[in-house]
Amino acid sequence: MNFNSNKLTLKSIDIPIEIRWRNSTSAKFKFWRIYSGVKFSYITSGKSKYKNSLETVETKNITELNRFQTGLTLAAGYGTWNLYLYYALNPIFNKALLNNTAVNLKQFNIGVKFYIM
Repeated sequence: MNFNSNKLTLKSIDIPIEIRWRNSTSAKFKFWRIYSGVKFSYITSGKSKYKNSLETVETKNITELNRFQTGLTLAAGYGTWNLYLYYALNPIFNKALLNNTAVNLKQFNIGVKFYIM
């Protein structure tokens, strides 16, 4: 039986700590920037939703969540457009097993940040 969707939704409070470099001046608004650092997160809630052709299963209050997350961040770019990367250092689930194998799922984000000056 094939599944239609399998989704994990997490909500968290994030505390980023960054070292920032940029070559801006008071008169120059387009400049290069590189921001790197670490981000500490606390997952406040999480739920999963699995759908197939016969049923929908929704799970809330997932006890296996590793609520404290730590990861590395990097943002770099020119002007208002910047590439953003985040790599988690610890897994999302704590002591979760699938077929007697530990689930070592880590978060990895790639995106674009837009800064308004």
